[in-house]
Amino acid sequence: MAEATRAAFGRALVRVGGTEDRIVVLDADLASSTCTKPFADKYPERFFEVGIAEGNMVGVAAGLALAGKIPFAASFACFLAGRFEQIRVSVAYNRANVKLVGTHAGIGIGEDGYSQMGLEDVALMRTLPNLVVVQPADGVEAEAAVEHLVQHEGPAYLRLTRQKVADVSPAGYRFEFGRAVVLREGRHLAIAASGAVVGHALVAAYSPHADPVHKISIVPRGRAALGYTMQLPAEDQFLLTRSELLDRIRGMLGGRAAEEIVFDEVSTGAQNDLERATALARQMVALYGMSERVGLANCAQRQPTFLAGPEFQLQRDCSEQTAREIDEEVKKLLDRCYAEAKEVLSLHRDQHEQITAELFRHETIDGPRFYQLIGREIPRPKELVPTLEVAVATAPNITECKL
Repeated sequence: MAEATRAAFGRALVRVGGTEDRIVVLDADLASSTCTKPFADKYPERFFEVGIAEGNMVGVAAGLALAGKIPFAASFACFLAGRFEQIRVSVAYNRANVKLVGTHAGIGIGEDGYSQMGLEDVALMRTLPNLVVVQPADGVEAEAAVEHLVQHEGPAYLRLTRQKVADVSPAGYRFEFGRAVVLREGRHLAIAASGAVVGHALVAAYSPHADPVHKISIVPRGRAALGYTMQLPAEDQFLLTRSELLDRIRGMLGGRAAEEIVFDEVSTGAQNDLERATALARQMVALYGMSERVGLANCAQRQPTFLAGPEFQLQRDCSEQTAREIDEEVKKLLDRCYAEAKEVLSLHRDQHEQITAELFRHETIDGPRFYQLIGREIPRPKELVPTLEVAVATAPNITECKL
């Protein structure tokens, strides 16, 4: 059953606390969020609430470790990364046996916002001498990692999620630090699993009127994009059909669909996709006459031609009733495209995981490699007479590993 790795950490912490009385836990006023509260409730004499003072918490944890204790010091990943100097000097250089625990890592924390997202923590922690970084793939591995860290002599950083993650560990799984675990035999290697970027590409590949996939990457671009799927037309285009526009919307919604299917959770990462998809759907309904209900009327919003300026509101070329119908048609169109995107991803979940594995290995996939992975030919320029599509062959198995 899918669960957040922080929840598994909290459960394991209580268990190991009953077998090793040297274990102490420190938290920075986030015990409920980091899931250290169950330990505090059961072993109050070994729990230290230091308040909103992560730097002080790191120093106290280092002192306890040098005195023979096994401290687990927990906070949000972004707040621990912000105390890098204390971690570098007090923990890493001293080889202090401190287990730093950063929860809410990554961007999957929803409405908490970017100020709570830990993105730089992995890069920072990996630069430190003597300190190991452990990022469990699921709840089973998280519990096993906690048990291992109790026995591990030396500083460590345990990176955990707020959102639920799918179970991937096989039956009888055994944690071995530094050794990969093969989940599926085959030709390719995956270090971890993440699906949002891949969703766009898969939906586009199975949309017959969509532009071909040119490149997929999980390398961030600029300040907004944490990854991207680039599609380029196979030929010059001057007009777009309704089918082509619908396929574009389906592709835009593929990332959000992948989040919901893989993680049973959604994040803020799809904001730009939703904005573009909504704008395109509104153009189809209000400008291009592609809605039977609204008809051929052009219902644009524009600035007034007389005394136009920033202080004037947009002028709408339709009645209030028509405006409401446009909103309803836009929502209906988006809901339909989203349902179809989820259907495509659910049907081809194995290929989704395969491409994810390839991305984590190489970070970027070009168009030919993408189509090779899913067992399809690269789309060619359209012919004057449409041809029937050939059935897609089963994709080859892959090797998936996790650390």
